[in-house]
Amino acid sequence: MRALDTQRVIQCFVSMTLAFMSSGCATDNVTLAPGADQIKVTKVPTDVASCVAVGNVDGKNGSGLASDGIRQMQNQTVGVGGNVVLVTSDIGPQKGIAYRCGPGGDKSR
Repeated sequence: MRALDTQRVIQCFVSMTLAFMSSGCATDNVTLAPGADQIKVTKVPTDVASCVAVGNVDGKNGSGLASDGIRQMQNQTVGVGGNVVLVTSDIGPQKGIAYRCGPGGDKSR
């Protein structure tokens, strides 16, 4: 009987550990600032060809998750007055350039 109880305890422990680990990976650790959900993210330089660069941004964050890096860059873009992020590097902490496009951000003016 003891071997059966030990096996059940081990199975329970493994199941709980996996559940906790997977739930931790599924959450975003960077909360979007107000307005950051409206920031367009692109990797296509022609998308910002007629826009004005307003600053460099990076995806440095404690989690190392790519989604958190994007959220971090969206937050920084709001902070510098941009509305589009051009992602220039996905390696290491992500890097990008914040742009202001549309009214007030057109180079031709």
